[in-house]
Amino acid sequence: MEKLWNTFQAIGNIAFAYTFSVVIVEIQDTLKSSPPENKTMKKANFVGVSVTTLFYMSCGVLGYAAFGNKAAGNFLTGFGFYEPFWLIDIANLFIVIHLVGAYQVFSQPIFGLVENWYRERWPESNFMT
Repeated sequence: MEKLWNTFQAIGNIAFAYTFSVVIVEIQDTLKSSPPENKTMKKANFVGVSVTTLFYMSCGVLGYAAFGNKAAGNFLTGFGFYEPFWLIDIANLFIVIHLVGAYQVFSQPIFGLVENWYRERWPESNFMT
């Protein structure tokens, strides 16, 4: 039962990592260009998601194959790897950079909502519109 629970928890973690999938659809919908560019964008999204999926799945499968149920949740520090400390700091910095970029993508619908609200509230203001 515990192994089944851990399997579902791992699938949930993977699904949580792919919360950007809603934003991808919105990005594709906002493209108002010729069909070749739309096809190129869809292909680029497909390749990006496929490579990310392959990377996450290979990390999970190889970690489970090597360590079984004792596989660490964090590859960097899960096995007691804390030295050299600067390497862990750089990895954490890259995570922050990644999350800042994701924040900007996720915030686009909120920015659009606020801008539309300002435009309707003060239609005669050049600054707001």
